[in-house]
Amino acid sequence: MKTESKKNGDVILVSLYVILSLLVVFGEYSHNISLLKLTKPFIIPVLTLLYLQSTKKINKGYLCALVFAWIANLFFIMQTKDFIFNGTVSYLIFWSFITVLILRNTKFPNLIPFAIAVIPFLFAYCCLFHLIFNKIGNNIYLFFLSGFFMVFLGAYSLASYFIESKASNTFLLCSVLLFISLQVLISVDLYYVTSPFFRPMAAIMLVSAQYFLLKTFLAYELDPL
Repeated sequence: MKTESKKNGDVILVSLYVILSLLVVFGEYSHNISLLKLTKPFIIPVLTLLYLQSTKKINKGYLCALVFAWIANLFFIMQTKDFIFNGTVSYLIFWSFITVLILRNTKFPNLIPFAIAVIPFLFAYCCLFHLIFNKIGNNIYLFFLSGFFMVFLGAYSLASYFIESKASNTFLLCSVLLFISLQVLISVDLYYVTSPFFRPMAAIMLVSAQYFLLKTFLAYELDPL
């Protein structure tokens, strides 16, 4: 059982995470770079503190992944080509860590459910590629690498959820679906058509996806492989 002080600590950190997230969403909507510089760099550190406060056994791999997620967030504050490129590379490293950790903490689903689950995600990325391939330029390689992680993890999480809908699989599916939606939205915004609502929507997806991913790794502790 959690002590009262630990519960209060969790409430404070979750509240701080929500407040920072709302400020980031407002900053993205109003294109307020100064506000984003003051808030966005603290999203991942607060999430890290929440993880350290809640975990029973620190996963160093997850902490390393969060470092690269934090670096990516810093790069994405400034929406220039070089910063977007560096941010995307940082997120690819983040996903490399996360994929390895997920595979270590779960059993690979049966091949047939996994193959079936690949179909909708692969179809979605093919449609997205068809929309943006004329404008994506040299970033096509990063797009394919990101797409590989998202299609694989999307199929993996979906197949795992249908085989056993326990808490960790549910959190993982929610997180991956949000990350996939985020990547699709950002790709459309950068290379196809833009809207003032895209960036704040992306911010909501990002902070929600990271929170669900945190819950996934905490759930793994309660139900170890």
